[in-house]
Amino acid sequence: MEINEWCERILFGSSWEDKLCKLDHYEDSVRNEFTLPLSPGRPYGLGLNEWNQRETTSFREVDKFHSEKERGLVLHFFANHELLAVELMALAILKFQDAPVNFRRGVVQ
Repeated sequence: MEINEWCERILFGSSWEDKLCKLDHYEDSVRNEFTLPLSPGRPYGLGLNEWNQRETTSFREVDKFHSEKERGLVLHFFANHELLAVELMALAILKFQDAPVNFRRGVVQ
């Protein structure tokens, strides 16, 4: 698969399969056009634009981790953080087509 196609799937995809797709073998070619999205595609219920309507929750305190609910909320925070990091790395690859090949490949790995 081509790196740019893979990154577009991660960034614009709206399913977990798109976000967690594996890249075993890849090719890298430079593309001049890229349209920056307003926000990444997300599975239903996790869209960044959906958060405006929700009650905000702060990060949980360590002394409350004995509760399954509290641990679940912490895992949710971490998972969201990691998902956003993957989307940002995909965005960086797509946005900076002229970056050195070794940098682009390093971000992929």
